[in-house]
Amino acid sequence: MDTQSMALSGNERKLMGTLCLLIIFGNINMAMFNLSIPSISADFALTSSQVSWVMVGYSILMAIGAGTYGKLTESFSFRQLYVIGLILLAFGSMIGFFAASYSKSSFEDCCRQQGPHPSLPCLMRQ
Repeated sequence: MDTQSMALSGNERKLMGTLCLLIIFGNINMAMFNLSIPSISADFALTSSQVSWVMVGYSILMAIGAGTYGKLTESFSFRQLYVIGLILLAFGSMIGFFAASYSKSSFEDCCRQQGPHPSLPCLMRQ
């Protein structure tokens, strides 16, 4: 096999580096979320099953969001989707800061989780 065919171009290297960073930050995000579960449970006096639904919802929305934004890139520009994602992330974070109930906190998690998803489909289509 020729070694030239295995070399990556400059754009491909940038894409691979960015994807690796996204994977690392995604794992850090999930780890930090897992660390916050006991304090969420204590603050809102939740049972372990209620707290586990927060975690399941977080994972489901992560899976749905990537596919949804991937399909939306066919209709909207990358910049528009990325700005919408950042707005959702900021909106969800502000709601979470002022959340006084479990339902508001759950809604905040939904908004905040949809924020970072535009980055992956935007990077995949060049």
